[in-house]
Amino acid sequence: MTALWFGADHAPAYLMFTALFGGALTLVLLQFRGLTLPALLQNRLWIAQLHSGNSGVPMGVAMAAAGLVVFPQTRWMSAIF
Repeated sequence: MTALWFGADHAPAYLMFTALFGGALTLVLLQFRGLTLPALLQNRLWIAQLHSGNSGVPMGVAMAAAGLVVFPQTRWMSAIF
């Protein structure tokens, strides 16, 4: 759904960057979940939830990063400058 904001000419690049960033984020989270979480970080709910094997991968982070990469080349940005 978010690819519609970029138009048909930029949607493939957005989807490709989303997949690449999502894959990288997944690998980082798998490595993070394999480590022992220090007691200091166990008190932070969002870190403990990311460390839990029951939670998924926050793909919104990958989508936002892909949007930041693709957005400067869109007609929305070229209309400003």
